[in-house]
Amino acid sequence: MAYTLKSVRYMDKPRHILLQNSNGPCPLLAAANALLLQGIASLPPQAIRSNVASISDVVNMLAEKALLKGGPPEGSKTEKEESGNDHPEEEDNDNDDNRQYHIDEVMKLFPSLQYGMDVNPKFLMGPTGYEYTMGLSVFDLMNVELVHGWLVDEQDVEVASIVGSRSYNELVEMMIRGNEAKEEMEKLVLQMDELEKDDVGESGEGKTEQEIEPENNVQGSSVVEQELIMLQSKLDEMTEVYHHGQVIEHFLSNTSTQLTYCGLMELHNHVKEKSMCVFFRNNHFATMTKYNGILYLLVTDLGYANVPEVMWEKLDDINGDTEYADENFIKTQPRNDISAASGPTLSPEQMLAQSSVAEADYQLALQLSRNERAIDEQEGKMIAAATEASLHAYNMEQHGLLGLNDTQKEGIHGGAAAAAPTDESLLMDAEYQADIARASMAAAREEEDRMVAMRLQAQFEEDAAREQGARQQNRALAQSQQTGAGSGSMVSNRRQKKKGDGCIIC
Repeated sequence: MAYTLKSVRYMDKPRHILLQNSNGPCPLLAAANALLLQGIASLPPQAIRSNVASISDVVNMLAEKALLKGGPPEGSKTEKEESGNDHPEEEDNDNDDNRQYHIDEVMKLFPSLQYGMDVNPKFLMGPTGYEYTMGLSVFDLMNVELVHGWLVDEQDVEVASIVGSRSYNELVEMMIRGNEAKEEMEKLVLQMDELEKDDVGESGEGKTEQEIEPENNVQGSSVVEQELIMLQSKLDEMTEVYHHGQVIEHFLSNTSTQLTYCGLMELHNHVKEKSMCVFFRNNHFATMTKYNGILYLLVTDLGYANVPEVMWEKLDDINGDTEYADENFIKTQPRNDISAASGPTLSPEQMLAQSSVAEADYQLALQLSRNERAIDEQEGKMIAAATEASLHAYNMEQHGLLGLNDTQKEGIHGGAAAAAPTDESLLMDAEYQADIARASMAAAREEEDRMVAMRLQAQFEEDAAREQGARQQNRALAQSQQTGAGSGSMVSNRRQKKKGDGCIIC
């Protein structure tokens, strides 16, 4: 999987965000964008150059952030902390082991977060109320808060009392038990009706009132009454379960958008100004911020990749009736319409495949540039050395010291005069150094030409293989067409022959 990048500005600073190529849950993308916009994390340079990031680029970036934080989830306690260990050294060692184990387990979850995460919100525990799962540890390690607005209004006493501290999964189980309780209630009512009918039939069938023994009648009625009481107790219990299930079903149905007005108000109170968090709603994760007291969600649809004036979406209505804003949180002024743009013509995966070739070319050009700079630097050093040697020889010649040995030079410095023989060894050494510099330059240029030739040869072989594959495909297509034409002519000849024999072929 790959993600297209979009260049944006946040708080007047250039940033890059990841775009979503398909509509679905992606907590990895939402958390990554929260860190990218704050400048806490950054994508590798090759991803920015190619304008596309692979899933490994994103996972490595988030894993690096998690390792830097390097702590257990906020609010979680180890067994030692809960038991109150009196040995701090042992406790620290155990905490280190627990922290390392926790980090290792969380690292295994990073790749799977591109497909979604199991989130089980609670409805009376505030915007951060969730049932703890290992997936939430990932957000804790990245120091990114996960919030939601699917909350129950505490003024609705009946719903609040039934929901309590239960999670979404627990409410679904209660709703299922309520539907099952309805069937049990119908069975209990039938059993009670049959029991009452049987009791009446046994007590009065074929006998007058004087013939019925009072003692037996009292005993039979007592047994029936006890059974009726038991059935009635079960019926009352099932009725309560059914009623709770109906209340929960009504609540979940009325809040199917997974955002309530109470939850929206709680989000406004909870999210701090200019902070970043991840908002969960309808099995979707979005990057959220607050600016000038208004909540905004980051627009990551790939269709808006080429629409710079659309970056944020207001979150001020539970039914989705909202508006878009630009990077300065100013309402977007529509062009002809505000529909999504066509976006890039290539998918992120295709862009990633092309970027690998472009990155190889870039690295080759960079290496050649480095080699050329190294050659120029070496050439400059050699020329400087040759120039220094030449100047030294010239100065010695001007002072009459060229060709003298050390004793003669000392004699001249001591006041003794000596003849100056003509020895040009130092001058020849300077020329030798210059020859070495020219030879090194030639060898470096030859190596550079060889590398370019190897690159061109590889490109030629790749183009040849691609052309050969296209020719084979065209040849196979032509053969299939010829086979089809031959079959058609055989059928036509067979039909003509049959017509000649006097048969009619339809």
